[in-house]
Amino acid sequence: MDEASGFFETPTEAQGPRQGMFELIRSNPESYCDIWRADKDGRFRVYKALKHEYAGDPVYERLLRKEFEIGYSLDHPNICEYYGFVNIPPLGNCIEMEWVDGCSLDTLLPRGAISKTLAAKIISETCDALAYMHSKQIVHRDLKPSNIMLTYNGNNVKLIDFGLSDSDSHSVLKGSAGTQVYASPELISGGNVDYHTDIFSLGCVIDRLSPAYAKVAKKCCQRDPKKRFQSALEVKRAINSHPKAPIASAAAILAAAAISITLFQTRRWETQERVSDAKASYSDSLRSSADETSDVHDISASGTVSSTGTVSSSDSDHSNSQAVVDSSASHALDSSARPQIKPSHKSIATQKNPAKEVSSDKESQSYRDAIDELFRQAT
Repeated sequence: MDEASGFFETPTEAQGPRQGMFELIRSNPESYCDIWRADKDGRFRVYKALKHEYAGDPVYERLLRKEFEIGYSLDHPNICEYYGFVNIPPLGNCIEMEWVDGCSLDTLLPRGAISKTLAAKIISETCDALAYMHSKQIVHRDLKPSNIMLTYNGNNVKLIDFGLSDSDSHSVLKGSAGTQVYASPELISGGNVDYHTDIFSLGCVIDRLSPAYAKVAKKCCQRDPKKRFQSALEVKRAINSHPKAPIASAAAILAAAAISITLFQTRRWETQERVSDAKASYSDSLRSSADETSDVHDISASGTVSSTGTVSSSDSDHSNSQAVVDSSASHALDSSARPQIKPSHKSIATQKNPAKEVSSDKESQSYRDAIDELFRQAT
């Protein structure tokens, strides 16, 4: 943890004296507590106990009890779990809590081992923990890298150390608290402390995590609390809306390309369908014309048309008298018997419709605009 309160380190870094089954894993001169570790039922547990010089002091006893009550009331996957408040003869009153198999964030920062993607995950999970605490009217008051643990299995955040937390029902100590580098102006000056204080400290952590989120950190760290983000979830949304890593951009580009190809194929199929309909309509028209012409040829072959418009058989006895067609009958044949080709239903449907063409052009433009927007977001 920090120098003021101390907390657990990794097993390889935390070797110290023992009190029976208890191993001292952290003790700092400026801390009022020592941190011990012990094996209980085959699993490690952590025990936070007052140092010998503070044991029995009512103020520090109440402070230790207050931290337990706050921690025990919290139940969140990104917050260290508190199990009980116990009295152990070698140590006195202790807080029994979860052992986090991992390392604190401050041990990673100097190594520069935190990628933008991991930074976003750390910030998002820390925001989740803070949002949960704030919903219960609890302010951490001492948020900093050393109080943010990362598990070795999954790099999951575990928020620790509620020794300086304050809420409506817990106010054992008032006044300035927390580490100066990460403390808000109102916390340092002893002013009104609320969730804005944690937002300020979160901004300081973000600033150290990644320069990619400098604008988010700057807004968190405004001197005027009203100009900061107004909730931890607002900070999380700002982080998640930040331009994604290159691999995400590539995925967006591929998605845009896939949509473009799909739209192109759809338009191509629609065009092919319209061409097929037009060809079918034209073929129907030709067949209709051929059928009507055939009927006229059948009439001409079976007989001649008289002046009255009736058809008589071609008899050898009357061949001369009925071989001549009255000029008026010929005219009637030309005007009435000539086949009239009517456009089929399909051919009418395939005629150009200006309104439909305008609608189609607008659709195409909308598709192109959508693709352009996807590419702009991706880049």
